Amino acid sequence: SGYHILMVHADADARTADTAIQERINPGFERARRTGATSPELVEVVPIRSTDAWMLADEIALAVVLGTTMTRNELGLPPHVRDVERDLNPKSTLQQAIKQVEQRSTRRRRIDFESIHSPLAEQIDLNILLQVPAYERYVQQTHAVLIKLGFVRDS
Repeated sequence: SGYHILMVHADADARTADTAIQERINPGFERARRTGATSPELVEVVPIRSTDAWMLADEIALAVVLGTTMTRNELGLPPHVRDVERDLNPKSTLQQAIKQVEQRSTRRRRIDFESIHSPLAEQIDLNILLQVPAYERYVQQTHAVLIKLGFVRDS
């Protein structure tokens, strides 16, 4: 009964995860601990700025989903994968990339911003996403909790 791991997502909406963890994640986690029959391990999922930043990491996956051969530079993405969370407005950057593709399209098709999330999640290369610091922290934290609970061995 109960659960072993509680994963909580909150976009940082800032340069660091500190405020999101302190103001949004920890209070919820403490409530879950007080009301739950078990004491779960917490895994924080806190993208810097927003999850949209992670969507900018793999330009090949993004190009496939958008149906284009445009490069990272042509799409207006940050120059390096590790820099996607430095983008002050990744949602706007993603919307601008979509606009660039729409303008270059010979079919003049419209791409719905919300419709790309699931296909991109299926296409994105997690090894590329590991270059994004907040995603790397999430993976490391998850791995440490799984080791602590005995679900995986330390490698």
